[in-house]
Amino acid sequence: MRNRHLLCSALALLPLYGHADTLAQIIRNGSVSGDIRSYYFSKLYGAPTKANEDAYSLGGILNARTGSLDGFSAGASFFTANSLGTHGSDGKNVDTTLMGIAPSINALGQAYLQYQMPKRLLIRVGNQVINTPWMGPRDSRMLPQTFQGVFAELQPLPGLKIEGMRIFRWKSRTSDNYYRDNLYEVVPLDWTACWSD
Repeated sequence: MRNRHLLCSALALLPLYGHADTLAQIIRNGSVSGDIRSYYFSKLYGAPTKANEDAYSLGGILNARTGSLDGFSAGASFFTANSLGTHGSDGKNVDTTLMGIAPSINALGQAYLQYQMPKRLLIRVGNQVINTPWMGPRDSRMLPQTFQGVFAELQPLPGLKIEGMRIFRWKSRTSDNYYRDNLYEVVPLDWTACWSD
């Protein structure tokens, strides 16, 4: 399945290979950004029957996005987090909500293709961060959660957004891969409308 998606993406880009100037423009108008985060998190229960838990992580996100060609662009993000050996040998004292029990997480958190008409329409397909009132990155710990699917946003009037999505898989903030289960346990087809000034 994954290989089929990669093949389709490669075939879609074939017409561009003969146009070196077009490819150079797409790359030149792209962007690279990122952030580094150092995070120490602890749970102090103050109870003799429950051990305190803590965890440390150092990591961040590296984002790359191409320039737009007739509204089409692509993006990818690499996620990484590492405990730097601070978890120790006793797993019951590790807070797993920071980055799980593993000593590191390394994942291609985002990899998407999108079409955008500014202030009118956005369609994004692939692995992506989604930020709506119902589904969000929830990055209150080390890494955001991401979703695999189709996201669409329509702005028919100034200040009015209609968003729709079809989600197939989900990557939690403590995981290095996408899975079919999720925290929501709802039909993964959602439409929302937001009004703002």
